[in-house]
Amino acid sequence: MLHLDAHADLYDNFQDNPYSHASPLARIMENDLVQSLTQVGIRTLNSHQKQQTSRFGITSIEMKHFHFDFLKSLQTPLYISVDLDVLDPAFAPGVSHRRINHTGINPHASKHSGAHRWGGHR
Repeated sequence: MLHLDAHADLYDNFQDNPYSHASPLARIMENDLVQSLTQVGIRTLNSHQKQQTSRFGITSIEMKHFHFDFLKSLQTPLYISVDLDVLDPAFAPGVSHRRINHTGINPHASKHSGAHRWGGHR
């Protein structure tokens, strides 16, 4: 699974709710519903979520370390989950949990990277 998001959504229990909007990927990993998880564009990884990343063997590429090289390592078939807050707020200003003062993915840069031609076929 490829998860493009500004948030890891890995909380074990967010505000006394293990099924909150901040916890779905923890539930997915706990129940072995995917073979692997790669998270890209994360800008809010705290210590609890780092522990969860280690616990579940998740590959996490924080926005500050973003590059397109990770695409070569993904297995197919591939489920892709996209939360628009992964984009830089200049390109997605209306998202509910945007990360101001943090750079997100620039859709124009991704277009010119060659990433748009990748469809899981090599």
